[in-house]
Order: sequence, then C-alpha cells, then structure tokens
Amino acid sequence: MSDDDNVHQEGSSLVERFVFIDRFSDDGLEADVPPPWPRFNRWPSDPPGWSAMYESGGSAECAAFDDVADAIAWGRERCDLVIVRLGTVPETWYSAGAVRAHERSDSTGNPFLEWPPDRWPNYEGPDGETRTFKRSSLGF
Repeated sequence: MSDDDNVHQEGSSLVERFVFIDRFSDDGLEADVPPPWPRFNRWPSDPPGWSAMYESGGSAECAAFDDVADAIAWGRERCDLVIVRLGTVPETWYSAGAVRAHERSDSTGNPFLEWPPDRWPNYEGPDGETRTFKRSSLGF
C-alpha cells in the first residue's frame, strides 16, 4: 500500500484508514492501587487479550486476538497505519504499520515510537523505556 491508499475522498473531507490495537488492563475498575501507567480498563464485555479495530470512513471492523503479533498482522493486511496502544496516553502508543504514524492524522507532529517497545514483552510503562515519545506543541 502507498500513503495514498490510506486516504480516500468522502464527500468534501479526507478520511483516513487506520488500525488501533489495544491491550486492556486487568487492574479492575475499582482497584485499591492505581495502575502503574494510564491504561485502558477491561470492561466485562471486552475480549481477553488484544482488541483490534480497523476504521475506514464511517465503518469499522473489530477482532480479538490472544497475541499482539497476530493482531498486528491482521492490521497490516488492512492498512499501512497501525497503532498499538499500551495505554491511554500517546507516550504508550507505538507505530506498527508500514507507514509511521504521527501525533496528528495529517502526519504532522512527532512520529510515534516504532513497535515494539524497548523492553517488550516486559513492558513496565513509558517511564521504564529507553526511547521516549515527546509530544509536539501541536497537542491532541
């Protein structure tokens, strides 16, 4: 796929195609101890393991996986922009597609770090990593 394959014209606005891959925390919603970094909590309806969502225009396709490598492969089959989110903040997001993902959908801002994290699979949050993502002044 080329960069142009990730964008198509829909009416008068450009819409990107992308895949988000999320890992939900088992910390629980009412845990006495806060999670070590901001991350998604598992709701009763959430699948175990990894959840992947492909969005293209007004439609979405979702799938569940036991292994992140399988989720990434599924995402790459659909799109060049694949982001693995290990938490709720951009410092925990990693670009895993053929096209490097950036802070903003128009490819401006700083690029996300490339997958995998430095200490994968023993990820301990962004503070435990050698490489760090720096937000640009563009914000989110």
